Amino acid sequence: YALAFLIARQSERGVVCRLADKAEPFLKPSMASSQTKRILLDLAAGSSAGPGTYCRTVNELAGRLGSRGVVVLISDFLDDPDHLAEAIRRLRYDRHETIVLHVIDPAELEFPFRHPTEFRGLETMAKLATDPIRVRERYLEKLSTHLSALETICRDSETDYLRFRTDADVGSELGLYLRKRTAFAR
Repeated sequence: YALAFLIARQSERGVVCRLADKAEPFLKPSMASSQTKRILLDLAAGSSAGPGTYCRTVNELAGRLGSRGVVVLISDFLDDPDHLAEAIRRLRYDRHETIVLHVIDPAELEFPFRHPTEFRGLETMAKLATDPIRVRERYLEKLSTHLSALETICRDSETDYLRFRTDADVGSELGLYLRKRTAFAR
């Protein structure tokens, strides 16, 4: 929501597009005052059902964006990092500045589970029953490798990468980033 208000305050053309199997719904970039309301309504509608495929959907989106601008990708990025790399390459090819906002739950970072647990995927609703103590160390190793890959992809493509925990004050953290970004641009 903070980004929608920032866009409106700076009189920028704003758009929101959820990425799943296709880019939907798509609001054309606009500076109209009603655009902020449409963006907020779209965000309030929640995420699209189904797993996203960044390569195909970002290619579709990039083809509809038109003139260059700032594109903010917000996701849990629990997908093959190569998909993110290809998506960023496409956006950068079209001369869009890209910002990656990675949203992650503390339980994903810390894996605090101690008792036999059934895990369910949000997109596919697949279930996996496991003993967390047996898989914790391997899970944390793979997560660390995954997070490092995301950071490397963004750094190598000159894309800002920010990780937000779902238990944090995202507004304050985003505000701090935007202040640094504004100071750097001067």
